[in-house]
Amino acid sequence: EIWGDMSSAPPETLVLRFIPHPTPVAARWVAAVRHCHAAGLGIKYKRRCYSFPRDARTPASVAADIAASVEVLNAHEPGVVSADLLPAALRPAPEAAAASTKAQSKAAGMPLVVVAVPVAPPPALSAAAEDATEESVAAVGATVAAAEDAASTELSQEQLNGLHKRFEVLRGSIEAPAPFFACAPPPVQEALQDFNLHIHRLEDLHRQAERL
Repeated sequence: EIWGDMSSAPPETLVLRFIPHPTPVAARWVAAVRHCHAAGLGIKYKRRCYSFPRDARTPASVAADIAASVEVLNAHEPGVVSADLLPAALRPAPEAAAASTKAQSKAAGMPLVVVAVPVAPPPALSAAAEDATEESVAAVGATVAAAEDAASTELSQEQLNGLHKRFEVLRGSIEAPAPFFACAPPPVQEALQDFNLHIHRLEDLHRQAERL
């Protein structure tokens, strides 16, 4: 069993207490851990240890990390990871969209003048007009829902599977690295490794949410 206790440790330190099961395999594992401790060996890939108590990471922040890794990979080789595999909110904005956003942001700073104009009570609506109004309200609701989807950074398991498949193709195996990984500079190789790490981390966060 394993749990974390950070009450008596500095904020950056996580104390883990292990209670091994009384089995030969567990005994050998404890002996190996003690050997590593005596030899002064540390954890090589600390970022692969996650989801412990007080982990402040959220699905949105990890999804942003995935998008950042994709950006590095595509900067090295454009299109190597399709942006369609990411939620719309995490896809790189085209230059035109970026220019439009900049223009809208600039316009948003203009003063707003409100003029009060007396308005007569509206006439009673006919049944047909009421039905048309309800349809309009429904259409607006659908538009709002679509906008919320576009703003979402949520990655489904299906999307994560697609992203992980790209990792497998680009990474290859330890014994036989794929050409992309073998020829990439160290920063891109690290981004690819992090890409895989972030995918699994987000999957783990999803599993934790399902347990609650």
